[in-house]
Amino acid sequence: MTALIASVIAVNAVVNAGGDILNPTLDTSLDAGAHSISFTTPKLTQDLHLVGMPEFDLFVSATDVNAYYYAELIEVNAKGSQHLVSRAAFKDSTADFGATHEIDFKGFSVNHLFQAGSQVRVRVASRDFPFFLPRSNQPTIKIYRNTDGPSHVILPVAP
Repeated sequence: MTALIASVIAVNAVVNAGGDILNPTLDTSLDAGAHSISFTTPKLTQDLHLVGMPEFDLFVSATDVNAYYYAELIEVNAKGSQHLVSRAAFKDSTADFGATHEIDFKGFSVNHLFQAGSQVRVRVASRDFPFFLPRSNQPTIKIYRNTDGPSHVILPVAP
């Protein structure tokens, strides 16, 4: 636990030393160590302009109470590079956590143009470090995408 705390302090020092939110050295990479599941569209045949807040409507279950769900909206460009567009977090305090149930939450506002040839990816993870500190007792989470649990994302497409 001491090593984890030292790592958090070191990462926060680097992240927070950037000055302001517009600083190009601010770390906005994805948490590659998190347990996650991703869903990716086929390549877009035309530009897609999003303006507003993406809405995450997920059917989930967990192994314990107070599970956290972190969602990310990502652009995968034609060359395969990933660009984080928006993120969101939700703490699920549902009493019947082990049963499949629905959670709804919104991501940060976006004004982003996905270029034709790129792909839209949604990633749901059990943590989002260093933006949210990891919990030592994070329950195992499940995301459902079937007829009984039709998880989906509503994107704010500009006219």
